[in-house]
Amino acid sequence: MIAEDGTVRLLGSSLTGVGRHQTAIVTPDAEIMRAYRTRYQNLWNSAERVEPQPVRDAGPGTG
Repeated sequence: MIAEDGTVRLLGSSLTGVGRHQTAIVTPDAEIMRAYRTRYQNLWNSAERVEPQPVRDAGPGTG
């Protein structure tokens, strides 16, 4: 998880396991935080914008 202030937290469980299994949240050292921020900023920068699409009538017999 990357907070708005740039702090990185790593979740030591799957999201579906939180509350059902032992879970750890850790703060990595500065070098690892920087690597996570760089990687995810690059993904964000290269992402394709998704816009709402109009609903189309599929026509008779398709439902």
